[in-house]
Amino acid sequence: MPKMNTKTVSSTMIVPDSAAKEDVQPGDKVDNGLPEAKKSDGPHWVLIGISAATLIAGSTLAVIYNKKAKDESTKQPSSQEEFNNRHDDIGKYQKVRAAGIGIAILGGIGLGLSIAF
Repeated sequence: MPKMNTKTVSSTMIVPDSAAKEDVQPGDKVDNGLPEAKKSDGPHWVLIGISAATLIAGSTLAVIYNKKAKDESTKQPSSQEEFNNRHDDIGKYQKVRAAGIGIAILGGIGLGLSIAF
């Protein structure tokens, strides 16, 4: 038999017939006839996991590509063509870094909302 919801009896509450046979006082709990609602935390934890993974992935992208851009900028080019290629590579790395920061921010917001609600 499923668990039943209970309700606390107030001084002005009408007690159901099943509980009327007993001596029911204000503050007593009586069966309200409804089945107990199940709490499902599954989707809540899934959203927290997805948000945390997004935060970690974005942060990892930002850190890795920031390091790549920094390493490329410290090298001395031997020709103008090499300088131009490195300059283009640094620009690409910085774009990926910026995207990583944006992804990390979205993951952080999602994580905060998932925990809050």
